[in-house]
Amino acid sequence: MEEFKLIALFLSVFLLAFLLFKEVKRRNKNWLILRLIASVIAVGSLFFLIYPIRYEVFKSVKKEEFNLLTEGANLDSVSKSNAQLFTLDSGIFQNNSKNKIKFLPDLSYYLSEHPEIKTINLYGEGLENSELKKLINYKINFKPIKNINGIQNVSWQKTITNTDDLIVEGKYKNGSDKSVNLVLSGLGTNLDSVSIKANEEANFSLKGKTNQIGYFTYHIAAIQNKDSIVNEAVPFEVIEKQPVKVLILASNPDFEYKFLKDWLYQNNYALALRTRISKEKFSSDFLNLTTTNLNNLNKNLLQKFDLIIADDAELTNLSNQEKYALNSQIDEGLGLLVRIGDEKPTSTYAAGFSVNSLAVKQAQGFSFKMINDEDKTSPLTIENPVQLNPVKTHQLLVLDDKGKIYTDSKVSGIGKIAITSISNSYQWAIKGNQKDYAKYWSVIISNTIKKVDIKEDVLLKDEFPKIYNENTLLYKSDDNKTPKISVENIAIAPMQNQNFSNEWSATFWPTKSGWNKVEINGLVKQVYIFDNKSWLAANQTKKIRNTFNFIKNNQVNSPKSETITEKQIKEVSNWLFFMLFLLSCGFLWFEAKISD
Repeated sequence: MEEFKLIALFLSVFLLAFLLFKEVKRRNKNWLILRLIASVIAVGSLFFLIYPIRYEVFKSVKKEEFNLLTEGANLDSVSKSNAQLFTLDSGIFQNNSKNKIKFLPDLSYYLSEHPEIKTINLYGEGLENSELKKLINYKINFKPIKNINGIQNVSWQKTITNTDDLIVEGKYKNGSDKSVNLVLSGLGTNLDSVSIKANEEANFSLKGKTNQIGYFTYHIAAIQNKDSIVNEAVPFEVIEKQPVKVLILASNPDFEYKFLKDWLYQNNYALALRTRISKEKFSSDFLNLTTTNLNNLNKNLLQKFDLIIADDAELTNLSNQEKYALNSQIDEGLGLLVRIGDEKPTSTYAAGFSVNSLAVKQAQGFSFKMINDEDKTSPLTIENPVQLNPVKTHQLLVLDDKGKIYTDSKVSGIGKIAITSISNSYQWAIKGNQKDYAKYWSVIISNTIKKVDIKEDVLLKDEFPKIYNENTLLYKSDDNKTPKISVENIAIAPMQNQNFSNEWSATFWPTKSGWNKVEINGLVKQVYIFDNKSWLAANQTKKIRNTFNFIKNNQVNSPKSETITEKQIKEVSNWLFFMLFLLSCGFLWFEAKISD
């Protein structure tokens, strides 16, 4: 480098000598001094454009402090600091070369080489948990991004069945003076929407559904004045739902059971119906289900079902052994619906509810509202209506238009017990109000049945796995054998969990956004990889929260930093020499023109 500088200096001196000689030998001696000065300035400026003038400045800095920039840092305010700035983000380094930011490929290595550092000033969105772990023994002063607008947090089910709703919930901050509409869309259709008022931070919940099986990508968009200011992908998998298995225990046949049996069969429920004929005799009926002996209720039998529907009288008639088996299965997750009439309930299962028979013993018409649904049903005539009194810990399922309770539920162990005093819902079906009938039973069944967790054998560790970033694939096998894993036909090496021998993890760096094929021992699955700018506000909010939590849980008292004088090298701006070069050359050209 010094050799080229000497050559450039020699050529500049030679050029300057030539220009000065030409000017001195000119016949026209007007403006000679100015022409000589302009020649010197022109050649000097050209040289200093190639090799800028550097000078030393001395600044007071805190020796034990270290300034780290992350995405979203306010560089204008940070750059006013006297200290050197560092970043782990190559994008910040490349886009802000004028600020003389130093790029660190490895934070741990730099800190180990500078043991004098005790305090870290962190600016922007914060760090990932993997980087924060490297700062356990340091005091951190965190100055986060302010006023993050958009979807600040979000969640949805990654796997649902073809009968479930996809529910996207989160929080949106609208910092503008105009309202924003959040729209959930999928398969070319807008499925749900909600409006966020101007300058409002509000929770939202959007629903969508598909009966198809496979992998889907819905989108949630923030629309303002017909422009999309946010558009994020919502990937999920839809699997086929296994039939819900229902056991009906009837003390005697009635129309309610008859219509319910037909409706359950038409909607692909697996049904077993046991009707008591005498004290020890029963009739049995099976729909979408293989036959089995229902005479004796025991643990093995009840384990096969997700929901028991029984009238209060039949539950009272159960033997002590049957009640014990039923109680234990409810505690383990089984659902029970108790039907009561206008007579005082006598079973122990109804005892946990407060029943209130109306004083007026006459038929009345009632319209009902179901949980999470403001639409009223068509009127249903009920003779001798029975209402339920509210209990603080219970979940109300069906109320009339005056807010009186007719179907209530409570938790028992990890299962649920529900009770309903509507004994003639079949009247809806008889009158052609199939929608009301279906809504009534769907709400009761969905809120009472045994909850079966969807098994996810393959999943990604990160909430928003990103392209070109390190991602960890988690897999749970049926044995301890090392699985063969590949992502997009590229094999990756798994690592066994030291505590659980059937759990494995594998690290990979995806090069394709969207759905990526994962193959494990012949099992083909799909995982979704996001672009680096996807869910930006949610990611920033999460990082800020995690960084504050880390600081709170790892408080370090650092001694007062020592202030030292640090020498820094700066350059005179190239623009100054460029302007001098243009002015001097312009003067020489103009003077030659007017002198001819």
